[in-house]
Parts: sequence; C-alpha cells; structure tokens
Amino acid sequence: MLRRAVLVLVLFAGISYAQVVFTRVDDPVYDLLSRCDAVGLVRFNSEVKPLPRMEVARLLLEIYSHKGELSPVEAEELSYFLEEFGLEVSRLTKSGKFSGQFGAGSFSEDTGSGLEKFGSGFGLSGHSEKSDKISEGAGGGLEKFGNGFGSGVFEEFGSGFGSGVFEEFGSGSGFAGLGGQIPAYRDELPAPPGFTPPLPAYQAPTPLPKERWWLFDYTDDQFAFRLSPVFGYGVRLVSGETNNIRWPGAKVFGYGGDWFGASFEYVDFGETGSNTDKSKKFTPVTGAFVNNQTGSTFEYSDVKGSVSFNWSWGYISVIKDYQTWGSGQFSQLILSTKAPSFTQVRFHVNPVSWFRFNYYQGWVNSLIYDSTAFFWSHPESISPSEITPYKDKYVVSNLATFTPVGWLDVSLGNAFVYGPHFRFETLIPFLYYKVMDHNTGRIRGDDGNGMIFFDFKVRSPRNFAFYGTAYIDVINLRDLLNGRFDNQWVAFTLGAKRYNLFLPMLDVSLEYTRINPWNYENRNDLTSYKHLGYQLGHWIGQNADQLRLQVNYSHFRGLRHFAYVEWVRKGIEADIAIAYNAKKFGTVPFLQSPLRSDFRFGFETAWEPFHELKLRGYYEFSSISDEDPLRTPKYLRGDNHSLGLILSYGI
Repeated sequence: MLRRAVLVLVLFAGISYAQVVFTRVDDPVYDLLSRCDAVGLVRFNSEVKPLPRMEVARLLLEIYSHKGELSPVEAEELSYFLEEFGLEVSRLTKSGKFSGQFGAGSFSEDTGSGLEKFGSGFGLSGHSEKSDKISEGAGGGLEKFGNGFGSGVFEEFGSGFGSGVFEEFGSGSGFAGLGGQIPAYRDELPAPPGFTPPLPAYQAPTPLPKERWWLFDYTDDQFAFRLSPVFGYGVRLVSGETNNIRWPGAKVFGYGGDWFGASFEYVDFGETGSNTDKSKKFTPVTGAFVNNQTGSTFEYSDVKGSVSFNWSWGYISVIKDYQTWGSGQFSQLILSTKAPSFTQVRFHVNPVSWFRFNYYQGWVNSLIYDSTAFFWSHPESISPSEITPYKDKYVVSNLATFTPVGWLDVSLGNAFVYGPHFRFETLIPFLYYKVMDHNTGRIRGDDGNGMIFFDFKVRSPRNFAFYGTAYIDVINLRDLLNGRFDNQWVAFTLGAKRYNLFLPMLDVSLEYTRINPWNYENRNDLTSYKHLGYQLGHWIGQNADQLRLQVNYSHFRGLRHFAYVEWVRKGIEADIAIAYNAKKFGTVPFLQSPLRSDFRFGFETAWEPFHELKLRGYYEFSSISDEDPLRTPKYLRGDNHSLGLILSYGI
C-alpha cells in the first residue's frame, strides 16, 4: 500500500512539466544571493535550502539587471556564477521565459503580449514552438487556471514562471522574450528604509556567458546532460598527530525536454591516521555510518540523487539529499546537515509573492532492531545468516512562510516523528501532525513525537540581516505560568549579520543558540528526532549553547577568508526517565554538570581559481575541559592546535 501511495503521488506530479535539479546547500553562490538580498536587489528565500539550479540562475539574471549596484568583487562573482549556471541561464534566456520565481510575480489586469485578461477567456498565444521551453519545467501548452487548456503557453494563475509573457500587476507592461519589463521584488511589497528603487529592466547578458568546463556535456533541443568528477585529499594535524582524508566520486545531472530533471552523486570517503573523529558526534561535521574499518582507516559513503517535477508555482521531488530549514549560519535548529542524508518526498509551493509552503515526508533509520521480523537467510547453508532488520521510522514536517512586507519573512511549522508503521494521514501536507494522536486512538506506546517551530528574517536596514528560530518540543504551561522555566523543552537561535562593514566584502556575524535539556529526545527511542543516531537539528544537541562571532572578507573573486571565535557549553545528557517523572526525580537544570566547555579561535582561507577546484587551509586553537571523563577523547582535552590543507574538486 505504501508503495502504491508513493507511486500515485509521483504519477500525479508527473502530469506537470519539470526541470528541477538542486544546488548544494553549501554552494558559495548562496553567499552572493544573501548579500544581494540584504540590499534589496533580489528576494532570496533562504529559510529552506537548497534551491533549484534554475531558480538560482533566475536570481543571477535578476542580479545582472542591477549590476551597476554591485561592488567590483561582487560583479566578478556574478560573472563567475553565470558561467557555473551557464546551462540554466542559456535555457532561460533562449526560451525568453525567465520571469518571477515560483509564484513570486504578480498578475496583470491588462492584456499584453499573449496574456489575456483574467476572467475574460483565453485564446491562443502564438508561442507554441518547441524552442519556447518553460524554465524549471512549467508546462508549455497550459492555459490559465479557470479557463482550461490552450495550445501554446502556460498562462500563470497569480504569479510565477510564465512562458515568455509576464504582465506586471496594474501596469500593463508586458514581457515577451528578452529585455522586457520585469518587476523586482521591491515593486511588489513595501520596501524597508534605505533601499533604493528597482531598476526598470530585467536584462540578460549579451553575449551569453560561456558555460564552464565539464568532463562530459551534451545539449540538444530536448536533452541536456552534465558529468563531473569528484575528488579530494587533505592532510590534517590534530593535537600533534597527523591524519589524512581522501574522497573519489562522480556526479551527474540533466534535463529532458520540458518535463524531466534528475541528479545523482556518489562519494566514497576514507580517513586514516591518529586522532580522527570516527563518531562525529559533537562537531558540526556531518555524521557518518562507517561501513568498513581496517586498523586506523575507516570508510563511509555519501549517496545523493533526485527526480523532480514542477509547475509554475511549485515542485515535488523524490530525493535523497541534504536540506536546511530555519535561519542560522553555523547550524539550524529545525533541520540541519548534521545527520546523513535520507530519502524524502519533498513538496514546495509559492502561489503568491507573500506566501510559500514547504513539506517533506522522510524515511529515516532508527537503529532499533525489530526482533519480530528476525529470520534465517539460506537455512540450507552450513552457516546460515541471522537477519534482524531495523524498525521502520518516519519523519514528516511542514513550514509556511509569510512575507507581509518586503523586508520581513515569518515562518511557522511543525514536525512529527513516528513508526514503525506508515501513517497515510501524514501525506496531507498542511496538517498539525501531533494532534492526530489525540483523535486516532493512539496510546502512549503508539503515539508519535511532535514539535513546532517558528523562524524570522529581517532585511533592514540596508546591509543588515537579523534572524531567529524558536523550536518547541514540550512546554509545561502550568510550570511556565508559575515562573518555572527549567522544565521547558525549548530552543532558540538569534543572530545578526552586517555586510560591508568599513570595507566592501567585509562582513561580521554574531549568533547565539541555546537548546534546553531533552530537545530532540523522546521516551520512545523510535520517535526521537534523529537519523542514524544523529539529531536532525543543531549539531550541539540538547542541554547546550553556542556563541560565535565570525568575520568574513574577500578582496578578489575566488579567495575567501574568515576568522572566528566560539564558545560552546554542553551539560549532562541525563536518563530520559527523569524527563517524564519530575515529581520523583526532579528536573535537570540547563547546563547541569558534568559540564563540557569549549573555546575555539581559528581562521581559514579558501581559494577557488577555477570552477569547483578548491584549495582550503585552516588553523584552529581549542581549549576544552570536560567534567565527564568518558565523553571527550583525551586528544581533544586541554589546549590544542589543529591545522589542515585540503585540495578538492567537485564539492
């Protein structure tokens, strides 16, 4: 039944047209988008990443139309990224169909080039050639909602990707092909103080930038394919001992016609030497499931892939990849890259400029054996194998984001972890999932683990970004009303970033995160907010806090420096029974001992002379104390120096 449900979901999405391939969550293009977002050149919706490559290309084209407002380094970066996303830029500009992002535009009451007035009926638009491909796969040949199907153009209801025709609300100025009038987001909603008015035209580079080099590439009118190798090698000195890391791999992505987009990436990692961190528990580095170990060498893999479908104001994907939910530069409370990637059905809609919605249904690993499913494999063998699978575990989540004014985003959502049986009601994207236990007869041994969260981002004044996230696992209202805050399962992040402080491209960030005891945990270990033993949220985990100050600087394209100072504290991870019987055991105060205290200072330089070829060097001083003699490895305690040099290509 579950397979049938997922198949129906995918086939339903397949009636749309698709060209969605995602950009890595750590791609440096997001830095440029964030900078331009802070000064109002584009609207970069950063509460959920990654973005589709087509959407990134559209934002780059929008930035290009404001290139006169960029610093010299930003202008060089823009040219560089236009080459990086050259395939998508070419497809957008040649089709003449780069308009609003998924639903970010506005609808016109006037009739323009091929766009008929809403409510008056729609005829043929005259844009039926195969070359008129809808960017991101929005269907060519679909007429506006409410008037059925036409024969040459997708006329959008509300906003978003059009098909060469974009009418600005109330102005009657149409866009058909290159050089037409496209409203920047500052036209749509009230702008914050200090923002300059938008430029009138949405321009395309002339000539189009030459696409970057690929190991293999192929493009024709119906199909595009790109192949790139992935490799890396690094040498690290940690507390006086040397180790190394290496990774070979490959990645591919492509588009087919106006309806298909897919990607695949495989990387095999190996680490060798002393003072390597095999568990990767208390570190921002993504966790790993070690699949082979010989002596001082251990290996693990990372496999990602996607098949995606989209329409003019949204998309749906079957994907195994990383994503981040919520604000936070140094990790995220809601969903981060701490846990390894897991399989998801991901759904996104952006029907109007002031609202967007994200949802995913995920399959995660519980690491809990299901003894009832035990069996012998090859019982006829002289040595049959005993097979005991893990119990099935699922996570479902949604996030609704509102933009009441152009400089403010406000998001709210909820997540729900459950198992071992799939619950079909979780396929409804818009539910508050925890309350399902209240009216479906679920008992304490069969309920799920729910949490809610909020997020905001302020783009004001110019060159500033303020942001925050609140994550609520459990709130005891009675204790809260009595002034007791020690038994509240809550967490929050608050941060600020100042761009171009004193010098162009000199940025300063300050961020604080606090996570009270018990967050991400549950009395039923099957429903903990974890995958493969790693929390899905912030890397510091429960009963901890982090304060980090970081300075970033770049004085020419491809060379980035940053320096940071950081304080992290971690209290006890106590017996979960205490959390559910406070009358008998009392409560666990925030940062209750045994306490671990970390102080770190470091700096890093990264150089990318060519596309995806990177050389990174770093140094870090750390001073770590821990009252728990078993929690922190010996080589990390006390004052230590670490440095490394890493060469990589592809990631």
